[in-house]
Amino acid sequence: MRSHLSLYVIIGSFVGLQLPVQAHAEDHYGIVVETANSYSPCFGSGTDLSNSNSSGNAFATQMMSANPLGFQLFAHWQDSDTWDTDFLDPDTSGANSHDDDTHNFDQPNLAISFFQGHGISTDKANPDQVCISSAQCTHPPSGAAVGNLGTGSCVTSPASAAKYGGGIFGIPSVGVCQYKDARALAVCGSGDANGHVVYLSPNMALGENPTNGPWRGAAVNGGTSLAIVKMSFGMLTFFPTEWWNIFAGLHLYAGIMISWGDSEDSSGFGYAVAAPYGVNASSSVAEGYLNAISSVTDGGGCDGSTSWGGGINGCGCHAAMTMSDSAADVQSAFNENWFSLKNDIAQNNADYWWWGIMCNYNPTTYPWSGGDHT
Repeated sequence: MRSHLSLYVIIGSFVGLQLPVQAHAEDHYGIVVETANSYSPCFGSGTDLSNSNSSGNAFATQMMSANPLGFQLFAHWQDSDTWDTDFLDPDTSGANSHDDDTHNFDQPNLAISFFQGHGISTDKANPDQVCISSAQCTHPPSGAAVGNLGTGSCVTSPASAAKYGGGIFGIPSVGVCQYKDARALAVCGSGDANGHVVYLSPNMALGENPTNGPWRGAAVNGGTSLAIVKMSFGMLTFFPTEWWNIFAGLHLYAGIMISWGDSEDSSGFGYAVAAPYGVNASSSVAEGYLNAISSVTDGGGCDGSTSWGGGINGCGCHAAMTMSDSAADVQSAFNENWFSLKNDIAQNNADYWWWGIMCNYNPTTYPWSGGDHT
């Protein structure tokens, strides 16, 4: 049976035990990695992945091998040891009594939480709803919704133009409509208590700490500063409100945004997003994550628009965002370096948000409109 104590491990080899302790303002030094390749026992044949565990191992190895700040690997849970309860906050309203991010993905003293595996949600209408403006995106499929601007998003890309035309002789590229939905990651753990599915809202609340006080009823017993989540359909283009409820003191959320196709079962992702830390711990965490997409060479890529796939089978982006209580604080949080992950920062609430993207196609040439942002 898997222990619920904080574990110091070296790539899965347990070398000691320590009971969780209360985090202090400068006590964020841990890393937790949760990954899954094995899905067939829960979701049937053909659902297993091949590269999530090795990508997570590469992330952990890189963070530990060039480690000027002395981060410590608390755990790398894999496959049946990655539980859906690990990601959900037991103090939020409606939480399952078994939910336990407090000892796992959001335990006190964490600096970084990493997940790679399946996601389950998509809001692409089937068949495609083609568009040249968001005003045409007003018919969300069952279970989806328009964004906060009152429409879905009309998303153009090299792939949509190749399939549906436009983009030459002054004719606008033809895009496809995308819509807002509840995002979810999937696991297949032996201790699952939520049907193997983890919705990002309403019970994922990361980073709550004594410095900032409780957000959304999430108490003050969390602590992770950076969450990196690679899953299918992490966000479609462009609905950041799907990520807002994650924030409860979390500095940065770093995920994948899909404009066409889906995220790849990438072997190169973990190393690429960890590498900037070893090169320069004073560098911007968000900038390093965004730029890392060009170092992920697997994935089919975006119809010849780049020479690298970006870990995406189609067109998509690395996306990072933060939330805070003022315009100055939210920009400061977004631009923080790796040193800052070890400290609490003053956020207090989520009145302001800041985001950045880096794509495997040119989103200026192939823009989107509508959704949650023009």
